[in-house]
Amino acid sequence: MREASNGPSAVRAGVIAALLLAAALPSQAAESLDALVTEGLRSSRTLRSERLQLERAQAAVAEATGMFLPSVTVNARLSDRSGNIVDFGRLINPAFAALNQITGSPSFPTDIRLMQPSRQETSVRVAMPLVDPRLPAAWRVRAGLRDAQRGATGAAARRVAADVRTGYLQYARASRLAGLYDSTLVLVDEAVRVQESLLANGKATPDQVLRARADRSDVAQKRADAARLADAARQLLNVRLARPVGAELALLDDSSLGLDLRVSLDSALASARAGREELAQARGGVRAAAGAKSLASATYWPSLVAAVDWGVQGEEYRFERGEDYRVASLVLQWTLFNGGQREAQVHEAAAALQGARTQADEAAAQVELDVRVAWQGAAVAREALQGARERHAAARRTWELVAKRHAIGAASLLELLDARTNLTNAGLNDVFTTYDYRERCAELDRAAALYPGRSPESGGM
Repeated sequence: MREASNGPSAVRAGVIAALLLAAALPSQAAESLDALVTEGLRSSRTLRSERLQLERAQAAVAEATGMFLPSVTVNARLSDRSGNIVDFGRLINPAFAALNQITGSPSFPTDIRLMQPSRQETSVRVAMPLVDPRLPAAWRVRAGLRDAQRGATGAAARRVAADVRTGYLQYARASRLAGLYDSTLVLVDEAVRVQESLLANGKATPDQVLRARADRSDVAQKRADAARLADAARQLLNVRLARPVGAELALLDDSSLGLDLRVSLDSALASARAGREELAQARGGVRAAAGAKSLASATYWPSLVAAVDWGVQGEEYRFERGEDYRVASLVLQWTLFNGGQREAQVHEAAAALQGARTQADEAAAQVELDVRVAWQGAAVAREALQGARERHAAARRTWELVAKRHAIGAASLLELLDARTNLTNAGLNDVFTTYDYRERCAELDRAAALYPGRSPESGGM
């Protein structure tokens, strides 16, 4: 009779074990991790700011390019004069009047008004730099800064992609833990029900019921903590995706995540050297510093500008033939001495160039270290993954055996709870190990420039 009354418990134990296994299985997803990354790249405020900085740098290069081309300038002035204004007519008119008296004819005008400055002056100037060593040096500075900013933008995009992937994995891990505790609650609820039934039939003691209830309270508390962590991770990811904070987020099919250790260490290092934007950023900084040194050295040489001016000036606007003027000029500027300022500027620029080269070497070393640490972390996590799964499978089998023995009275409550605790711990270890491995793979993808495939300035992101 005892065996018959506990028979359903054995059936429930088998069903519950199946539920516990199902909790660790992936759920169907309505979107992909790549889609989340694309959304994060599109909505990232940090990346948007970097792209605006890149636009500024590109505009600065266009401005430096325009300095090689001719410039056309229109200048116009209309003055209202008063006070003690110089009028050369006061000097010329008496002299012309005397000449008229001498010659006995009114050949020379005596009403000339020639005031300076004239009432109006309008001119058009066309200027073209012929020789100016500063112009190509300034262009190299701005081109180097543009390349550096392009690298910074690409690096920011790669970090955003990694943050979105890691954020999702943290949410998925906490959700899996909450699901695992949900399945465990089914187990402990069953244990409490059995112990209360045995107590009612006089086949158990009150302390066994209290022990089962305490075990259930412990699992319920841990389940609440896991749910809280999952909710926090979901809200943080929603913020990164510029979604409403409380928006729902589907769990993705784990097999579709594409997070695995697929490359050797040498391949990862080669990929990082070719694709890490931080290295391009450092090289752009070196080019900008070299351009700044050339710019400082260019001040030792003269500059030559050709200019043509056409305009009209006088008391009134007159555009008749003979009323305009034309001036063609060659302007040479050469600073021969400025108190040692040029020497100091060249020395400063040379030190800055050496510093930029040192930073580039440091960036290369840091990237290599970054890749090595990430690859080794992924490799170690992959080795631990198989052990965690085997431990989980063994704990599940042990639980099934102890549950059957307990159902027929061959195992104590203590043995059942111990088997349940081992099963839960093994499941937790499996979840932690699985998502730790995936997070390390995501970090390796970032460090080795394996994902995303193209940088934003090339149009791929």
